[in-house]
Amino acid sequence: MCSRGEVLGLLIAIAVLAVLWVGGWLFTFLGTLLKGVAGVVWALLRVLVPVLIMVAVAYLALRFVQKPKTGPDISCHSGPPETGRIFIHRGWVCSLASGQGDFCQ
Repeated sequence: MCSRGEVLGLLIAIAVLAVLWVGGWLFTFLGTLLKGVAGVVWALLRVLVPVLIMVAVAYLALRFVQKPKTGPDISCHSGPPETGRIFIHRGWVCSLASGQGDFCQ
């Protein structure tokens, strides 16, 4: 006859084998699912990466073509053409106060 310990050991072995069997099926299904997701992502990237590169090149080309042309280099201290006029030069706010010279800040 079998003792209780032997029966318990046999039941534990059967339970472990059942868990491994179910786990194998689960991981097989999960691997197939993830392989399909990876295939979809790869197909999208094969199309999107060249398109995005072309869009970036077109954007940079248009930005270069439409870049505003800079005028002659004028110093802020040369003063504007009329007294009391406020203007912006190279990010500085400049003005020529009447009789006091030019001022930039």
